[in-house]
Amino acid sequence: MSLEYFKHIYDYTGEELINQFYYNVQIAFAMGIKNVGEINLGIRTLYYFRKHVYEYILKHPQEEDLIFGQFIKLMKEFSLKAGVMTDKQRMDSTLISSNIKKAGRLALALDVLEKAIKKVPHEFLSDKLKEVTKEGYTRTLLYKTKSSEIENRLEHVIDLCVELKEIIQGNENLSSNNELLLLERLLNEQTVKNASEKGYKIKRGKDIAGNSLQSAYDVDATYRKKAEKQSSGYVLNISETCDNNNEIQLITDYVVEKNIVSDVEIINSRLEIIKENTGCKEIVVDGGYYGKRTFDTSKDHGIIIKYTDMTGGKPDENKTSVLEFKLDEDNKILRCPANIEPLDSYVANGASTAHFIKSDCEVCEKKEFCIAKPHKDLNTVRIEHDTIKAEKTRSEIETNKKTNVSSRAAIEGTISELKRKHGADETRVRGLIKTRIVEGLKITACNIKRFIIYMQEKRTKVVKDATYFGIPVSQT
Repeated sequence: MSLEYFKHIYDYTGEELINQFYYNVQIAFAMGIKNVGEINLGIRTLYYFRKHVYEYILKHPQEEDLIFGQFIKLMKEFSLKAGVMTDKQRMDSTLISSNIKKAGRLALALDVLEKAIKKVPHEFLSDKLKEVTKEGYTRTLLYKTKSSEIENRLEHVIDLCVELKEIIQGNENLSSNNELLLLERLLNEQTVKNASEKGYKIKRGKDIAGNSLQSAYDVDATYRKKAEKQSSGYVLNISETCDNNNEIQLITDYVVEKNIVSDVEIINSRLEIIKENTGCKEIVVDGGYYGKRTFDTSKDHGIIIKYTDMTGGKPDENKTSVLEFKLDEDNKILRCPANIEPLDSYVANGASTAHFIKSDCEVCEKKEFCIAKPHKDLNTVRIEHDTIKAEKTRSEIETNKKTNVSSRAAIEGTISELKRKHGADETRVRGLIKTRIVEGLKITACNIKRFIIYMQEKRTKVVKDATYFGIPVSQT
């Protein structure tokens, strides 16, 4: 584990890490090795260790992630030693790319076809499928194809996939392999069955879902476009402390999901975990985390969510705000903005409804801007409770915007640090579980690095403040 952390502190390759282990005195000393070279270590030991961790997590999905458990253990120890307050935190997410080539639909279909065809004995293949196994087939199809020919070539490859699928399904010894599942997934996502012609028709690009297969070699990766950035891979979400009294800020939580998982889904799944591990009372986030469920989830766990902005449409500025109505603790409407009592008022189905006498509304100075709906005998006001929550949140944002933006801003620097210094956007692995393992190591490495800097600065301060026979050491 120590070597894994060193690898991600400095973003070493496996070979570089082994060289550092054997020839870097500082790394040997940090690991408790007094004499460089006294312990032998082969690079395969590292590979086997990673393999065992991966397989354990794969076989025990309900148990705690081993890497996350070590992250929490170290984070708590660092927090205790550095006096880091975890009551106030900030949260943000970023897209991270899978270790796959950026390929079009034709290349994807070819990859799936080639991967599946290797599992089928050569004698089972038709003449057309045997052509695929010849050297240079893929290169010719991909790189010697004009733009106008791509659709026809894609249809040809899809036809070959259908033919291969039928061969595999017709043989009991082949029908249980994963390559068949990959073929079926490709056909389900990229085509629609043409009932009249008993064939498959290629879907339009805009009809393909974001969770469709992105690579034959990383079946977990998904597609998403966020803030004009397109990515095939995953989303990394982190939380970190942001109390101004902390000498260092530490990352307190992380999770890696498919990139089609929204920020709202992530925060609702992480709040309980963050509360349990850190006792957090307040989290600052951007508007992407605002949702109907977030308000209730944060209340259940005793965490105040502070937003820097809000997504969604703003209310009509020419209409009366719902916050101008006087409501009781159950959101029952007591009075309108003109201080008129309703004829009746009740709460039902997540909304507050009140009826007002038309003659009262006719003489009201605010009738032009009122949200009341006129009916034959009465005027009706109906306010959704979600609208009340949204308007209260929007009001709080405007009141505390400067403070919240200031508290949250630095987490973008942390994400930049993870990508630039620790290679968080270049994981060199494929698959959701492997990506979680690697990102967990990188994030823990970031915390270790911050704690080391804190200890170095603390030591420097102690030396600077020390005296020698009453004379400051800094002057001797």
